[in-house]
Amino acid sequence: MGIDNCLIRVNGPEFPILDGSAQYYVQEIERVGTEEQNAAKDFYIIKSKIEFRDEDTKSSIIVLPDDSFSLNVLISYGGSSIIPNQFATLENIEKFRDEIAASRTFVFVREIEPLLSAGLIKGGDLDNAIVIYERQISQDKYDKLADVMGVPHMDASQMGYVNHK
Repeated sequence: MGIDNCLIRVNGPEFPILDGSAQYYVQEIERVGTEEQNAAKDFYIIKSKIEFRDEDTKSSIIVLPDDSFSLNVLISYGGSSIIPNQFATLENIEKFRDEIAASRTFVFVREIEPLLSAGLIKGGDLDNAIVIYERQISQDKYDKLADVMGVPHMDASQMGYVNHK
């Protein structure tokens, strides 16, 4: 999209989830349009490798010098048996709309309670997020998850009942 200066005001700790993707934001920006500013553009030239590491999460961001935009992402989900390491690349920011914006968010069942306790994911439900559980869940945990998602309680042995509200 090539937008480098944008102000979006949000009343709350997180952006509205909408359908779980960035697609509606992209469509709305395209609907209202953009305009050139009569101002100098601030930019940075990366001359050497820059690395940031978070020792608590073991995550890192590495920025390398390049003549053009590219984004390479490797994500590890902590030994998840369901989702192996994921790799994605975006070689041209103009392709964000078609290649990235429609991607939806997901959450592991084990992350739901801490996120709710932190006052986040208030708009999350099965219409806008993919919920992944990695192992057999007890009936009481299914019931708690069903309550959070507004799904009727059913027998946990009925595989997928949370998915089919």
